[in-house]
Amino acid sequence: MIRRASRDLQRMSPRCIHGVASEGFAADASLYDRVRPSYPALGVAHALGDVDAAWARILDVASGTGILTRRLLEFGARDVAAVEPVAAMRAEFERAVAGVPISDGTADALPFGDGAFDVACVGQAFHWFANEQSLVELGRVLADGGRLALLWNLEDDSEPWVRAVREAYEVHDTGAQGDVPQYRKGRWRAAFETPGARAAFPGGCESAFFDNFLLTTRAEIWERALSKSYCATLPPDQRNALVAEIAAIVDHYEASGALAFDVARPGDGAPCARLPINSEVAVAVRGARA
Repeated sequence: MIRRASRDLQRMSPRCIHGVASEGFAADASLYDRVRPSYPALGVAHALGDVDAAWARILDVASGTGILTRRLLEFGARDVAAVEPVAAMRAEFERAVAGVPISDGTADALPFGDGAFDVACVGQAFHWFANEQSLVELGRVLADGGRLALLWNLEDDSEPWVRAVREAYEVHDTGAQGDVPQYRKGRWRAAFETPGARAAFPGGCESAFFDNFLLTTRAEIWERALSKSYCATLPPDQRNALVAEIAAIVDHYEASGALAFDVARPGDGAPCARLPINSEVAVAVRGARA
């Protein structure tokens, strides 16, 4: 069974949530859950390594609406706990995921005991808290030899229409909101060079890359942009302008024949285009405690 930390530890531990993440992900959790991609099977298998999901104690950190949690359950995981600091995301998680307990918590203040897990996963979130304190805390709750798996999906901008859409919305992650932490900027890697991270994960962090895709309707292309935290927090006039800009990009590429909504999505039959996605899975192994 998963051992929880004492109430005193929970009360004394710090909590750190980036303002844009806190506000942006609270804006429309159901939209986030509906339009964000899941993770490729090969990527999840790599995250688990030789761990038997059916018997492992698994923690999903910054679980959001449970997109990664559901994938872990599909792999046979039975002993899973989730932690998510944004109340709207937790509420959507509880609606979408049955049988998995979810706690209010952050990566730098996890409400669990030492060595409580065999695997800790972070899907689409580590860039928000990529620092020494979080890695020390993640190492604390992992058993010796436990795996920390960081997973991300990023739209493949080698496809021209995808590149144009990304260029339209990615300009909004700087400026009035500051320089918003994002996976694609690569700064998260530096956290593993800190002394505390090296002590917890002496082998460092190694990445593997996997192909992924999502079937997307026309509207979901700009809805996905609005699910980005830094777009969700834009003033209404700027959000509306962004939707119009992306709609014009979609019209242009469809008219040129470079984009087609010619695939019926299983389940609802909606006409979709195939959105190519690159998925990265970075794994670090907990070293033995002194």
